[in-house]
Amino acid sequence: MKTDRLQKIVEEQYKFTKGYQDPSLLTEQQKLLLAREYLLCAYEELSELGLAVKNHTLGARRVENKDVTFKINENVDQRKQIQEEIVDVFKYILNIGFCYGLDDKILYQQFRKKSKINRVRRKEANKFKEKFKQE
Repeated sequence: MKTDRLQKIVEEQYKFTKGYQDPSLLTEQQKLLLAREYLLCAYEELSELGLAVKNHTLGARRVENKDVTFKINENVDQRKQIQEEIVDVFKYILNIGFCYGLDDKILYQQFRKKSKINRVRRKEANKFKEKFKQE
């Protein structure tokens, strides 16, 4: 049976994470503390992503923000840099999910469920916009 890409990604990240700290062996308190640590790491990576996008959008060569200096390597494709930062954020978000029992099946189910909710919200927002335009 062919393994899908999402399953491979989740499994590979879980194996990597277990090499440092296996969430399944932790108490709820330890999971909470670990999830908070991963959240801080994700935030740092998200900041790097923001700077990469800002640099790409503004064409800047250097951006300084307190303790963070981000310099574009002119030999690196900016899109690839942005893609790499997205992956970094995603990996930490997965790690947070592992602390709460996330696997590829749950991720897929929750993604579908939330997408359905968002489609309904968008439809309602569009109705409101149309009604507002008519008035």
